[in-house]
Amino acid sequence: LMITGYQRVYYEMDPEYLFSPVSGQGKLERRIVEDYFKVNYSHRFNVGRITRAGRFGRVIIVAKDNNTNLLRTEVWKELRQLDDLVQNITVKLPTGESFTYREECARWEGQCFVNDILNLDKIIGEVERGELNLTFPIMFNPVTWEA
Repeated sequence: LMITGYQRVYYEMDPEYLFSPVSGQGKLERRIVEDYFKVNYSHRFNVGRITRAGRFGRVIIVAKDNNTNLLRTEVWKELRQLDDLVQNITVKLPTGESFTYREECARWEGQCFVNDILNLDKIIGEVERGELNLTFPIMFNPVTWEA
C-alpha cells in the first residue's frame, strides 16, 4: 500500500537545477548576457551567444580507424558527406506532418548557418602534407581569405 506513492514521483533531470544554486552568480551573469545579447535563430545567428542547451545540436566525431588526427583528406570527405546528410534530412512526425533541416535551421542573413571549419576541405591536403600550418586563435583560409 505504501509503495503506490512511487507512481507519482517526479524525477528531476535538469543538471542546472540539481547542481547550481538558485540565486547563484552564474545565473545572474547569464541573465545579464541574455538581456544584452539576444540569440536570434532566424536572422543573424551567432553560436557564441547560446547560453542554454535548448534547440541546438552539435555532432562530435571520431575517426573510424581511431586515429586521433582528423586533419586528413579521407576524413574531410566523410565530414562533407555527413554535413550533406544533416543539411538534407527530412523528419516525418506521427501526425503525417514533415519538416526539413533547411526549414528549421538557424540562419545567418537568410541562409542556414554554415560550419566554417568545413571550408578547410579546399586546403586539407596542404595541411596533411605539412605545407600549411593552421594557426590559433585566428587562421585565414588562403583560398577564401575568410578568418
